[in-house]
Amino acid sequence: MATVITNLFSAIPWIGQDLVELDYYYFSSLPTFGIINKKSNQPLRSNKEKLYALNISKSYLSMFKGLIDGDGYIGITKTKNDYIRINKVLNLNISEENKLRNIQNKLKIGRINVYPKHNVVQYNIPRTDLQEILIPLIFFHNLIFITDTRRQQFNKKIFILENANHLKKKSHLKKAEKNNQIPNIKVLPDIFTDYKLKLDNIYFKNWLIGFTIAKGSFNIKQNKEACFSITQREHLLLFEYIKEIFKTNIKINNYKGFMKFEVTSKKDIQNVINFFNDSELEPLLGKKAIQYKNWLNEIKKVKKI
Repeated sequence: MATVITNLFSAIPWIGQDLVELDYYYFSSLPTFGIINKKSNQPLRSNKEKLYALNISKSYLSMFKGLIDGDGYIGITKTKNDYIRINKVLNLNISEENKLRNIQNKLKIGRINVYPKHNVVQYNIPRTDLQEILIPLIFFHNLIFITDTRRQQFNKKIFILENANHLKKKSHLKKAEKNNQIPNIKVLPDIFTDYKLKLDNIYFKNWLIGFTIAKGSFNIKQNKEACFSITQREHLLLFEYIKEIFKTNIKINNYKGFMKFEVTSKKDIQNVINFFNDSELEPLLGKKAIQYKNWLNEIKKVKKI
């Protein structure tokens, strides 16, 4: 086990060889990523809290990554003095407050903000929690953001934290972007066979659970036809992999930069049900879990399966 972990961290250039030479004991509580801002009012995480984080399953974290890929964003903003502020945010309808509180309770990081006037609930994971818990877990489990937008945001975040000593202001980041200094982390191939190899199948399936919570829909059409769909910005290889997971050859609709995966045939709907009923995968959460349950009940009523 120690060899596996040291090999993992030795492959991450910004962590350094000195960490690899440490005893396994120190890895058992996760290393902090980058330099913690001394002016931060966020408390540092204890070894006990980091040990807890290591016990969060890879499957759950994979589902959470899919949810972030679909509904979240990595915020890189600035203070009034131009200093960089980093956080990870999920903004959802206020009816999803329980879902976000359950996720927060599972991860034990971040905070929940409720904005009744705007009908919004927000899960905000601040910079210190990213550095001490979430980023180390991402590298520990070799997870990857899949959508183009989220990967670009992640690249910027890692670049900022890696160069925190001298890259402190948003103007510094803009200069780095202009000079193409921000490297790509965990680049995805542009050939489907290599794309599949890059993404561990079990990881992708649990990621797809989270992505469905964010971007999927279960419904019954007016003609009593059962339908399952996922809509996202244009990303051909991603949708080809989704097609393979659901064992279908349907055509992907592409309209004004957005793609839509949609199945309605009896065979395809049964494959969808088999996928979401797989006990080895993470379950759907929140309103999407309720929608799926109601969808199954409606399918039974119209006898489509």
